[in-house]
Amino acid sequence: DAMLMMAIALRSGRVSAFRWVETTDDRATIEITVDGRAIPYTWTIQTAEKAGLYPVRGDGAAYSPWMKYTRVMLRWRAVSEVLRANVPEAVTGLYSYGEISEIDEEDVRRGLDVEKAVS
Repeated sequence: DAMLMMAIALRSGRVSAFRWVETTDDRATIEITVDGRAIPYTWTIQTAEKAGLYPVRGDGAAYSPWMKYTRVMLRWRAVSEVLRANVPEAVTGLYSYGEISEIDEEDVRRGLDVEKAVS
């Protein structure tokens, strides 16, 4: 999950700090320090909407973590995306729970190894 990604990134030696700048129901901004350089990154509710993650409609809406824990989901998406962009060697092949639950047939056709992703 995203906490595991953070721990692995810290152990890589390239990431020395994580700091939450802002967390609301509309946005999550994290700042990570990679190779001595502070890098801010924000994931917004608009990003989630564009990705088709929010709002969840239909029968599953009441059980969706995106509907119940919006702030948390934004935070963990910010973590996974900023780490993939800046220290991919540390987190390649790791996915957060939310990302795994969104894997569909198209991902498999594109070559995502689902067995590796969930292990």
